[in-house]
Amino acid sequence: TAFVIVVFQAIDYVKLRKPYVINDLKRQYDLLDRRKVFRTLAKEGIEHPRHGVLMRSDSNEEDGVLVEHNDHIEVNGMVFNKPFVEKPVSAEDHNIYIYYPSSVGGGSQRLFRKINNRSSWYSPVSEVRKDGSYIYEDFIPADGTDVKVIWLTFYSFAVCSAISAYPFLLGEI
Repeated sequence: TAFVIVVFQAIDYVKLRKPYVINDLKRQYDLLDRRKVFRTLAKEGIEHPRHGVLMRSDSNEEDGVLVEHNDHIEVNGMVFNKPFVEKPVSAEDHNIYIYYPSSVGGGSQRLFRKINNRSSWYSPVSEVRKDGSYIYEDFIPADGTDVKVIWLTFYSFAVCSAISAYPFLLGEI
């Protein structure tokens, strides 16, 4: 992907020109694996959503245990009540699903990289995906606001944008 190519080029440039570098460029690859991001946040004492990981190999053999019920799942013994979030382990995969409880009609919201004016669509399917490796997180309600962290600064504060989540709920931006 473009991110990997840019990081690779930056590493090559540093090897060639030997500039003063304040970032650990090789650790940029850690951003591509959501498990590594969570481990880093935990190691640094930074709050993050409670989560469980289910790894599947290419032959779909599971490393971990997933038990699915109507309004919750169990991942390696951890219970996640709906609504919960299912994210691919690979941060380059932007196909994130939010599963809703039957008390509000069930189904799921499928989030993806923006295509034209759409960034999500609703699906009546309430069952989690059966292939691929995923991180399951508690859903954090944001009271009708979609908050996007744009960047973190050296001085430990974040620059964010907050917009109404209602266009997001419709799948249009």
